[in-house]
Amino acid sequence: MKAGGNMTEPYLATFEDVWNNSLLVFDTNSLLRIYEWNIDKAIEFKDVLNFKIESIWIPHQVNLEFTKHVEHAEAFNKYTDIIVRLENQPIKWGKIRKAFKRWESNGYEEDFKQKVMELEIRGVRPEKLLELKQFTDKLHSEHRRIIPINSIFKELFSNVGEPFLNSEEQKLLKEFDETPLAPGYMDREKRNANAHGDFFVWKQIQRKSIKSSRDIIFITLDLKEDWFSDKKEQLPREGLLKEFYEITQNRIIIISLTSFLEQCSVYLNEDIRELVAYSSIQDEVREFFDQWFPDQLLDKINKYLAEDDTIKDEMESVLEVCIDTVSFEGVTEHQFNLDDHEIIENDDSYIVFHTHIDLTADFDANAHCANEDFELGTASVELRVWINITVEKEWQSEDSDRVAFKREAESVDIIDIEFLGASGDFDDQDFDEYDEYDDYDDEYDEDMVYEYEDDEN
Repeated sequence: MKAGGNMTEPYLATFEDVWNNSLLVFDTNSLLRIYEWNIDKAIEFKDVLNFKIESIWIPHQVNLEFTKHVEHAEAFNKYTDIIVRLENQPIKWGKIRKAFKRWESNGYEEDFKQKVMELEIRGVRPEKLLELKQFTDKLHSEHRRIIPINSIFKELFSNVGEPFLNSEEQKLLKEFDETPLAPGYMDREKRNANAHGDFFVWKQIQRKSIKSSRDIIFITLDLKEDWFSDKKEQLPREGLLKEFYEITQNRIIIISLTSFLEQCSVYLNEDIRELVAYSSIQDEVREFFDQWFPDQLLDKINKYLAEDDTIKDEMESVLEVCIDTVSFEGVTEHQFNLDDHEIIENDDSYIVFHTHIDLTADFDANAHCANEDFELGTASVELRVWINITVEKEWQSEDSDRVAFKREAESVDIIDIEFLGASGDFDDQDFDEYDEYDDYDDEYDEDMVYEYEDDEN
């Protein structure tokens, strides 16, 4: 979804702003789309519905319209239309290709479209058409079996809003007629009894938002001008967003179903095996580390280095100084890399993956001689920190490999630290004092040896 206008306005919000605590409201056609989309897309939609079932609310007007049309949607076999077109002569291939673009191009499985296009190239022979019919029957029955739509909607429609009173309806009908740009005004030309449907939905959403004190994500397939100022860019009418906020003191996002599912990919990841390939997960973990840096990470690094002198020895060799203690004061740069990873544990409740962070950190180098502390100066060190990240699962689909994670890592453990390089700017005076002490120490040792030898003689 693309947001328009100045985002500083209180009635404007991004999807991320409202996702966690908003109510999800679907229009009628959005809910019916689960019958029409291909199996993979329908499963994706079903996963979202199940994942957010507690946050979904159905306006009474949507319930009325859905009840009216659902029987037709259940009986509808989208493949029949293509088969009929293939049986009629001459075959109008242009209309078949146009049909494949319906339902946001998600209506037909790729295997089915490929088989139809092969008929266009090789000819529609009776035996091939019979094979296609059998294939479509299998797809249709599989869709109904994998997507138990009745059970989904039975649970979904357990949270339906109250209807308007008769007196309220009459008042709202009058308001609809007198409001030129009311939601649904494009339907006035239909001149049917349901021309006011969108307006009733709009008013019921406002009432629910006020009662629940929650923001709204309204998902619709209607991209006409009564909802969107720019159909191509899917920009909702800013006047509607402002009106909603002024009446409810809450925000609303108006978004198409396809854009909604794209946004949900941030929270629902299609395949646990491909976890780290999703930029959304990388962004999520980076967001966690942006909050975690620098204190917690540096505390862990300093504790690790206090127990292991390997890094300190390598730093001494490069910097050519003797360092007693290493204590990092600040991270100047860091790069969190999820490309180089290994999933090391995966069960029903969490996942652990192994990866690394490259960082540059500054520290004050100190040495100690003859009961004196020497501040050698500041050094900059480049490290590769290998870590195990444990992320708790919030939800996992019963029908697919989709999984949702909690919005922050449960724990981050440092496994190893690799020294990549260092540079320092040290005060020569400190080294001179240190060298003078070494000379004195050598002379003292020689005098003691001479005295000891004289005593022996």
